[in-house]
Amino acid sequence: MRLPTHPHRFGLGPVPGVSPATVMEHGRILRAVLRRSPERASQAMREHLGSSPRRHRDRYAEGGA
Repeated sequence: MRLPTHPHRFGLGPVPGVSPATVMEHGRILRAVLRRSPERASQAMREHLGSSPRRHRDRYAEGGA
């Protein structure tokens, strides 16, 4: 699975206004990696990447930053 380039564009640090859902998704990915569970990490990443476009669309449609 190839990762998109957006983590490089936004950096790896905290982003102001990041949603609680994003923080939870990142936590799931990190925990799976730390537990050395590629299956769980892959699933968590797929879920994160699948929900990310909707969150961004909703955020900008509402006039958010």
